Amino acid sequence: QTSLALLTNGILATSLYSKADADKLIALLAQERTTHLAEVPLQQFAQDFVASDATVKAYLEQHSKDFMRPANVDLNYVVLSKDAFTPKLDITEQSVLQKTQDYVAAQSKDATRQLSHIMLTLDHRSAEQALKMAQEIEAKLKKGEKFAALVQQYSEEPVSKAQQGRIDGYSVGAFGEDFDKAVLGLSQGQISAPVKTEYGYHIIRLDQLDAAKVNTFAEMREQLVAELRTQKLDNAYQDAVNAINDSAVQTDSLQALAEQYKLDIQSAKNVTQSNSHPLLSQAAVKTKLFSQDIVQGDQNISTAINLANGDVLWFKATAYHAERAQTIAEAKPKIQALLKREEQIKQAQANVKQLLADLKSKPAEQAIVNAPVRFQNMGPIPRYSQVVPMDIEKAIYSLAVPKAGHWTATTVASGEYLFVVAVS
Repeated sequence: QTSLALLTNGILATSLYSKADADKLIALLAQERTTHLAEVPLQQFAQDFVASDATVKAYLEQHSKDFMRPANVDLNYVVLSKDAFTPKLDITEQSVLQKTQDYVAAQSKDATRQLSHIMLTLDHRSAEQALKMAQEIEAKLKKGEKFAALVQQYSEEPVSKAQQGRIDGYSVGAFGEDFDKAVLGLSQGQISAPVKTEYGYHIIRLDQLDAAKVNTFAEMREQLVAELRTQKLDNAYQDAVNAINDSAVQTDSLQALAEQYKLDIQSAKNVTQSNSHPLLSQAAVKTKLFSQDIVQGDQNISTAINLANGDVLWFKATAYHAERAQTIAEAKPKIQALLKREEQIKQAQANVKQLLADLKSKPAEQAIVNAPVRFQNMGPIPRYSQVVPMDIEKAIYSLAVPKAGHWTATTVASGEYLFVVAVS
């Protein structure tokens, strides 16, 4: 349907086609054919048919390209499942408390802050002189002198000085790590001791702290314990994967790995590129399973393969079988089935041969009176309607326009039936 839409739009939208051609296309797509279908079950024919060995051999020789055995691998494998991986996980109260402190610190760090500062540069004085002056300012503040007045008297940073020392749009990292550390240690309204940065010395006041609500330890405990457990499980699982990788290299024994890590060894034979196994069909597995190393006979344990669900798989190939032509014994069951179907279709067509001849020579009403099948009127079938299977629709639109009172007809083998397809 998509291809048809693209084709139609491509024709109707281009100036290379005349209006008459476009009208013809529209009319073609709008065409309908009143259709009648009859079913002939194939299973009632050739029930005891068995082709001779000579016929099977001749068929195989004629259709050898259709009977190739694809490259395949025999293997054993183990899977370490994260869901089933349950190491002992000790979650101590100390680790929960540390997790809580980290959470609170992160919330505090992300809070919005409004600051003011007094800054003394090192442009015209030594660091020692600047520190001494900053300590004198600190002492004056402790005695009760106004911060804003001292800003005007001492601060040498012109932008904030014009705003009574206020720093607009403070963000972490703007003045360096020591400045940020001092800010994080202040409560609202508190003034810092002198802080040295690459710009000089600062005395900082936290004017406003707009912190998000930080839940209490009791409120957060269950969530934090779950996070710690997940984190520890992830770490332990990855440690186990790394340990198995190391053991695989050292021992090259899947049995030893299975015993050491309590894994079940599973086996698979004749695994092809097109297999549908839930694990072995995954692209990451097939890439290694059909790598050049395996083709050349490598039977070492693979490195860890990450599966889509988070599990990890290791395999050990036991045999690689290259693509080859099937033997007669391998191909015989399929060929017998194909030849039997051909015979069933042949006999079914013979069963309706007289009906098709009658439909050619007689009005439909007379032709179907004594027919061995019964027709169902399907009504008008538009092109590309998907009302009937595509092979039947193709047959419908391959038939000639019938004369009045007559049907044109053909047969189509589809699935378990031979269909008699007629258009009135």
